[in-house]
This record gives sequence, structure tokens and C-alpha cells, in this order.
Amino acid sequence: MAIRSGGGTGVLVALVVFVLLFVFSTVMTIVFYVGKNDAEQRANTAEANLKDFINPAQQQSEEAKQMKAAANTERKSVYEFLMTRHGDLAAWVGNRGADITGLQGETGIGKDKTVKDVVADLRRQLKAKSDEANALTSTVSSVKKDLASAKDEAEAARKEGIQKVDAVNQEVAGFKQASETLRQQVGDAVTNIDKQKAEMESRFRSRESELQTEIDTLRAEDAVKNSRLLAMEDKLRAIEVKPANPAELVDGRVIAVEGAGDSLFINIGSRDRVVPGMTFEVFEDANAIQAADRSGLNRGKASIQVMRVGDTTSTCKVTRSSPGRPIVKDDVVANAVFSKDYKFKFLVHGKFDVDGDGRPSDTEADYLRSQIRKWGGEVIVGDELTGDLDFVVLGVKPIMPPSPPDNATEAELQALLEARNAVETYERLFNQSVNARIPVLNWNRFQVLTGTSNGN
Repeated sequence: MAIRSGGGTGVLVALVVFVLLFVFSTVMTIVFYVGKNDAEQRANTAEANLKDFINPAQQQSEEAKQMKAAANTERKSVYEFLMTRHGDLAAWVGNRGADITGLQGETGIGKDKTVKDVVADLRRQLKAKSDEANALTSTVSSVKKDLASAKDEAEAARKEGIQKVDAVNQEVAGFKQASETLRQQVGDAVTNIDKQKAEMESRFRSRESELQTEIDTLRAEDAVKNSRLLAMEDKLRAIEVKPANPAELVDGRVIAVEGAGDSLFINIGSRDRVVPGMTFEVFEDANAIQAADRSGLNRGKASIQVMRVGDTTSTCKVTRSSPGRPIVKDDVVANAVFSKDYKFKFLVHGKFDVDGDGRPSDTEADYLRSQIRKWGGEVIVGDELTGDLDFVVLGVKPIMPPSPPDNATEAELQALLEARNAVETYERLFNQSVNARIPVLNWNRFQVLTGTSNGN
């Protein structure tokens, strides 16, 4: 019994030991597993942190190995080594705390250039400036030599100038002597001139007196002639057939007005040389015909045109009327071209604007001449006044052209000459007519005195 009891105890102890060892191994396994996970996690974190600075591929590069070796040599970490290098470079530039952008801004070196390239360029520029300075130094030396030479030449020229001045002074002394002699001669000449001037003034006054006497005689003779001329003009007016005042331009009178006043009868007909188509201007009386008014604005009360002609009367239609001024019996009618007993003579000159289009022409002047002939007048051909002329009808006054350019052609010069001749002829005819007391009409005034309206 005792042996069995001892054998059971050993088994029990062995079982307890086994259980304890199993529990211990399990606990250690759990502890080691947890430690492994923490180590792997720390390793992963360390690897991730290392990648923030340098990745595995970069760690294997030759530059990284050389940098690590250099850091080991100086017993520094790679980070400390790099920061030291960066600080030294920034301090060398002049700003230890600046980054690359700040360094570029301070040095003025752009991203597309390197410090080495800039320094090389500056060295080239320095060498060029040095060469230029050497050349300028050489030039200054040469100029100094030229200046010394110029001073020597100036001194020589000064001495030569002194010699020439002495020679000129000697010549001036001779000129002074000659000038004194000439002054005396001029004085004698002036004396002679004054004497001759006095003689000429005396002769002039004598001749002036003789001419004044002749002028007084001519003036007296001219006064006598003017007196005789005025007397002859008075006699001529008394025997002239042509009208001497506007009242004598009256050609007829209105004897009746029909209907609404657009048709009327006048007291002249075929026996008086009236023809169909002839026009007249209607006025209140003879005094209303203002022959001196050349504007054409002061017209009569109406314009009429002959439609039918009898022996002693004519039927007319009104071609123009004035509001508030009706035609009445005993109104007078006038046409400067027409006369019952006399054939008026007209000189028509220039270009006319009969149709009012602002473009005067020779064709419209020919139309005016044809109307004068049609109404019994006579047209004088030419540009000269005759003694028996009754009226001068002038067209649009030509404008004096400007002076021609220096490069004007022969045709332009000829046209300029013709234009100037036209202006001079127009002004000559007008002035001669006024002086000769011949009535001068333009187209507007011709319309007033003939009753022409709307081109009729």
C-alpha cells in the first residue's frame, strides 16, 4: 500500500509540474507575440518616418552613401550634416536663415541660372571692363602727349600771330593815311553835290510853278468842257427815245380781272407787237418799278403770261401771285424788253443760272438772249458798250482764282488766265455801265422787269 501511495504522488507532482510548465510557456508565448507586434509596429513607423526623409531607392544611391560616409567622418547624423552644409551656404551668401527662394531674391539670380554661371559672367564682364580701362588709360596717355604737342604748337602760333599783328598794324597805319585823304576827297564831293542839289531844287521849283500853271489852265478848260457836256446830256435826254426813268418802263394797264383773279385782260395787243408767251410783271403804279433794285427780292404783286392776243388787248394768265395783294383794274404791267414804239438794245454777258440749280452756264445765257429776241428786243454781240445801248444784263459774277502753284501745267495756267480775264471783263462792263448811266440788270432783276416766273 505504501508503494502505491508513493507512486501516485510522483505522478501528481509530475502532472502539476507539466501544467505549470504549459501555463508558463503559454504566458511567455503570449508575451513574446505581443512584443513582436509592438516591435513590428515600431519598425513600420520608423520606416515610414525614414521615407519622409529618404526612400529606400535613394538610400542605395551613390550620393546618399557618400553623404552618409561624410557625416560619419564628422561624427554627425546625415540630417545634422545637411543642415550644417545648408547653414554654411546661406551664411556664405549673407543670410543664414534664408531658404533657396530667399537666397535667389537676395542675390538676384533666377531659377534658370546658377551661381557658377553668374560668377563666370561677372568675371567676363570684369575682364572686359578691365580691358576697357586699360584702353582708356592708353588713350589718356596719348591725349596727354597730343596736348603737350598742341601746347607747343599754340605757343608757336602765338608768336607767329604777334608777328602778323605787327605787320597788320603797319598796314593799318597806311590805311589810316589813305582814309584821311579819302575823307577830304569825300568832303569836297559832298560840297559839290550840295551845290548841284541846290541848283536842281531851284530848277524844280521853277518847273513846278510852270506845271501848276498848266494844271490850272487845264482844270479851267475841263470845267468848261464838263459844263458843255452836261448841257449836251440834257439835250440828249430830251430827244432820246429810250426811257429815262422807271415810270417810262410801263407798257400797259390791267383793264379787267376775271373769275378768281387768275385770268385778266391788258390794254395792249398785236398792234403793239405783243406775241403769245410774252410775260409781264404787275405793279400797283409806275413808282413801284424800282430799276435801281438789282436784288430781285422786291418784285411786283404778280407775274402774268400772254395766252391770246387781240388787236388792242391781250388775255393773260397769272403765273405768280402775292398773298394779300390781288390784281385790280388799272394796275400797270411792264417788261423791260418790250416796247410798243422802240426796240431796246441789250448786251448780255457772262453765265446765268436761269433754272436755279446753282450751276450757271453759257447755255442758259443763250436762252436769255433768245427770250429777248422773241419779245422784240435786240441783242448786241460782243463785250464792248455801244452808244445806243439800253440795258446791260450781267450773269453770275465770276470769282477771282488764287495764284497758281509753282508746278502748274500750261493748261492750268491758261485756265487761270481765262478766269482772271472773265473777272476783269465783268468788272469793266459793270463800272463802264454805271459811269455811262446804263441800267445794269442781273437775272433776278431781269425777272422782276419782265415778269419771268419759274423759267418762263
